[in-house]
Amino acid sequence: MRITDLSYLRDIYNHVCLSPHLDDVESSCGGMMIRQRHAGERVLTVTLCTAVPPLADPFSAFAIDDHRQAHASQEVIVARLGEETLAMEQIGADHYWAGMLHAIYRFPQAYAYRATLFNTPHPDDPLFNDLEAFLSMLRARTQCSLLCTAWRWRSCRSSDRLSRCAERDEQQYNVL
Repeated sequence: MRITDLSYLRDIYNHVCLSPHLDDVESSCGGMMIRQRHAGERVLTVTLCTAVPPLADPFSAFAIDDHRQAHASQEVIVARLGEETLAMEQIGADHYWAGMLHAIYRFPQAYAYRATLFNTPHPDDPLFNDLEAFLSMLRARTQCSLLCTAWRWRSCRSSDRLSRCAERDEQQYNVL
């Protein structure tokens, strides 16, 4: 089931899997989640960068090129959201989309080239503070014992920020 408001979450999950992008959690943690569900455990996945970029904002040249290469237009992102819903239904996990923008949309002046996207995070990237606040709220709503972080490309900015925040939370969770 898709959770649309975290304020309705209660302490019912055995496991929370965090994912920076659509389809990362399925490819990184899908087998583990299926085993957990077969054992009768409740699983929640939280995917961070799920916001559809607003068409009103002009895209950087890098974003336009990325759209061409990855076919990541607004329609494709909407289709990927649907695919993730189907995957979570098949796995039997609840899921929540945090609605954060991918790096090339949330801070295009800092991530204007592939080299800047797959390098050290920009110190002014707003995702780090947003993630700390979001994880604090999530921690207050779900008192599960296991936090799984999913990522394909550890060097990606969103993945790097997620892993750094999760590492700080190791005392509250068992982090995989």
